[in-house]
Amino acid sequence: MNINQLYHTYLSQLSWKEKLELAELLMQSTLESVRQKEQTVSTPNDDKPKYTPLQEKLLNGTVMANEDYDLYLEKKRHF
Repeated sequence: MNINQLYHTYLSQLSWKEKLELAELLMQSTLESVRQKEQTVSTPNDDKPKYTPLQEKLLNGTVMANEDYDLYLEKKRHF
């Protein structure tokens, strides 16, 4: 059955609300299948990804020095 036969047989008889619900169900099922494929592809063999030393330092380092944080809190109280 091609798309024209499908439309003339079934879809043309549906109301616009039913067509909207059908489109929503199709989008949900498509998203679920994409998520499932993404999960199977994104699980590498190694548990921990490998980072360069700079990436490690940026990921594990401090975000703000203590003095800067104290200055931030002081400015926050001031405003």
